[in-house]
Order: sequence, then structure tokens, then C-alpha cells
Amino acid sequence: MGLAKYAVKKTNKDKTKKNKIFLTVGIVMMLLAAVLSAKDIYYVINFERVESTVKVVHKPKKGKHAYVTYEYQGERYEDKVLSYYNAFTMKNGKELEVLINPEKPDQPYITTFFWDAVIMFFGITCVILGLKKDNTNDA
Repeated sequence: MGLAKYAVKKTNKDKTKKNKIFLTVGIVMMLLAAVLSAKDIYYVINFERVESTVKVVHKPKKGKHAYVTYEYQGERYEDKVLSYYNAFTMKNGKELEVLINPEKPDQPYITTFFWDAVIMFFGITCVILGLKKDNTNDA
């Protein structure tokens, strides 16, 4: 009987360790998502919105990139690369709203809270798994 109790205790310790890992990873992911969301919210509040036209370019071995052309404070900016590309919403010639930092108008920014939400979802899932109690009965 002693060996069986030892095996159960060891299994419970392993599960507790895994739960702590899930909990830690989940909390870190949730904090990361909160920071990314705060950054995006800051950009939305402080940057100016400008309509632009999208041009999608496919470069072999480098993938597709979206470039935008827009006018800001009387100056025209052509073929400025976006750091984010979405094949479903960004099509050649489509109008797109970009955010412009008045201090760096040649660096357009686009916010999508998509990745923030994905990271937050996985963070919450990890926290739930980390807090999940073991329902097995001790022998």
C-alpha cells in the first residue's frame, strides 16, 4: 500500500507543478496582452486618422507586404510600408484608414486589436487550466 500512496502523492505534485506553470504563463500572457492593448489605445487616442490607398506587393522569399499612399498636412506620402498585413482586408486599391504620428508622418500605423485578443484568450485559458482542481480521489 505504501508504494501506491507514494505514486498518488507524486502524481499530485506533478499536477500541482503543471498547474503553477499554466498559471504563470497565463498571467504573463494576460499582462502582455494588456500592454499591447494599452499601446494600441494610446495610438488611437493620440495619432491622427488619415485615409490611404493600399498597394499589395508580393516579393519572392519575403512574402506579401502592404504599402499605402496618403496625404497628410498637404504633403503626399507614397508607398509607405505597413508593419501589419492582412490578406482578407487589404486588397490593391482599397481605401484604408491609417494612424499617423504627427512627429513621424512617414511611418503609418494600423491598429488591429486581433493579436491582443488572441494573446488575452490564451492567457485566460492558461489561468483557468492553472486554477483547475484535480477531481481524482486519493486512495
